[in-house]
Amino acid sequence: MLGDIIYEGQGKLENRRIVGIKDGNPLLEGTISQTGVIKGIDVTNLVTYNSILQSDGTIYGEGFGLISTLDGSERVTWKGQSIARIAGETRRDIGSIFYNTDSTKKLSFLKDLVGVFEYETRNDGKIKGIVWEWK
Repeated sequence: MLGDIIYEGQGKLENRRIVGIKDGNPLLEGTISQTGVIKGIDVTNLVTYNSILQSDGTIYGEGFGLISTLDGSERVTWKGQSIARIAGETRRDIGSIFYNTDSTKKLSFLKDLVGVFEYETRNDGKIKGIVWEWK
């Protein structure tokens, strides 16, 4: 069951490159930098992801990242998977995300938390996303 929104963020696709070929299709790597809010706490989110175009036109993605409070005192790592579709000038990813942290402070609630997300990436590289807790 979906719970409350735990993260809302926006940012920019910083770079994209081809890192290999899988089953005749290019394997793309992207880096995203974001600012966002986790339950009222301002954070940054640095993301690296890999994507591959599937034969049915969908895009399978895997990513990982590092979330930090603005003062750097707390950090959270995460891994995620998604399926994306492109409609017009927008790529829409939906998927799951698995958080981990050793924090004992404000972000400690993210330890072993699972979320589901929706992200939109425009052709100009602007990105926005929302993550809901999966209860």
